[in-house]
Parts: sequence; C-alpha cells; structure tokens
Amino acid sequence: MPGGVRTEIHLDAERTDGSLCLLVDEPPVGWSLPAHRHLGESETIHVVEGEFAMDLAGERSLLRPGETVHVPAGVVHGGGNVGTQAGRRLVLFHPAGVERFFREVGAASPSEPVDVSAVMASAARHGWEFVSPGAPDVEVAAEPVIHSARASEIDAVLALWQGAYDPAPVRKADHHDSVRRLVDGGAGGCLLVAEHAGKVIGTVIAGWDGWRANLYRLAVAPEHRRQGLARRLVAAGEAQLRARGARRASALVARDDPAALALWAGVGYCDEPLTGRFVREL
Repeated sequence: MPGGVRTEIHLDAERTDGSLCLLVDEPPVGWSLPAHRHLGESETIHVVEGEFAMDLAGERSLLRPGETVHVPAGVVHGGGNVGTQAGRRLVLFHPAGVERFFREVGAASPSEPVDVSAVMASAARHGWEFVSPGAPDVEVAAEPVIHSARASEIDAVLALWQGAYDPAPVRKADHHDSVRRLVDGGAGGCLLVAEHAGKVIGTVIAGWDGWRANLYRLAVAPEHRRQGLARRLVAAGEAQLRARGARRASALVARDDPAALALWAGVGYCDEPLTGRFVREL
C-alpha cells in the first residue's frame, strides 16, 4: 500500500454478505495518514503492536497494544505510527466495500512507485474525503454525522420529509410503519440520516433488490443546504450499494426542481430520456 504499509484483507463483502471488511495492516515507523473521513463506513482500529497517535474529531490520543478506537462514519480522523518499531493493527470497516480501494491502489512491493493522483482519485470513488488542515470541521466532532437510521429517529425523518419540500407532498407511503421496515432492514433498502447536534437534518434511501440499485428521498433541511451535505449523503448511499454488490445506480429526481437536477448531474448522474416512471397506489 502507499506509504509502505503491508495490508492483508481477511474478510470482504463477498464473504460477509456486505456486512464488514476486516484488514490487518503493518504501518512502518513514521507512517501517517492526514485528516479524512469515510462517508459510508464506520472504522474500528485495534492495536496489536506499536504505538499510534490518533486524532479523532479534533482530540489527540495515544493507542498502545491492546487498545481500540471506534470511528463512526463521517467523523474526521487521522494519525500515524509514533513508536520505534513497525506497528500491527486490526482494522474493521462496516459495512464492507472499502476493500475495493485497497485492492485498486495496492502494490506487490513497497518499492513500486506510487501514483498519488490515482490513489486520491480511487479514495474519492470509494467514499474517502480528505479534510484540509485547519478546516472548521476538523475541530468539531464530525458534524453532521451520517449513519443508518435508528427507530428513535423515525418521527424526525418524517418531519424532515414534510419540511424539506415546498409545497410538502402528500405521499401514502410516508407513515411510521413503512419507515420502520427500512430501519429494521426488512424492506430491501437502507435509510441513512445525517445528524447534527442531535437533530436529523438529512436523509437518503439506498434501495437494492439484488438486481437494481436506486437512490431516493434525498432531503436536506433548508438551513443546512449549500454546505455539501447532499453530496455526502449520495456518496454514503453509493457506498452502501457497492457493499451489496451493485454496479449501477439510478435516482428518482423531480424534473421541475432545477436545484435537484443540477445536484444529480453534478455528482455524475445522467438523464435517460427513453425511460420513464409509472406509478400506482397499492
């Protein structure tokens, strides 16, 4: 891997049904990784050998053998090997999918040249977001944080959907039981929420039926728009879909909403004029 880090992939999406990715890595003395966040995955790091500095949401700590840290999805973190010997760590990502990045940029030997631009492009495709030193969100505890919706957030999700659109649409499917099925994982999809200061301020649904992948109910509270949150939600939804084996995604977009059309075009989605959506209430 870049930086001379030996990395072994022990579990991946295929072997865990998309649930997790388990790595063992060996960062050399002096290795470091700048501040970044994973938009779609949480990361848990357990130190087996060595000493590592860890910057997590603006706070620094020292991890020694036997110590573990958990980094929720969306939390800014970084650090490096500050010991006197090569380290060894167990690194678990949830859900799986990020192992594709490691396979793309890995090399057979640490002496092979590294194409930094290719590494950064691959990282961006797989939901890594590097944060400039001194940026405000480096000092704030990952606000907003994107995570799978909890049952306790269902009412807040429904309220957001009502307040995020003008005029608020009346949808038969917008009721507690339907959202609860998504939260419980029994509806063939995943509901992600963006949380800020204890409030739900954004959502996206990543739907996957084993054949087609769809993103819909992308919504951001009006007071939190134009801050890049919608793009982060899309990236997190795509990470969930990739982990489940999806290779292509589509999005439901209101054709009379110029801002929505511009957003989806800006994140790489193309309009397909030859297909349409037919709807019937059940």
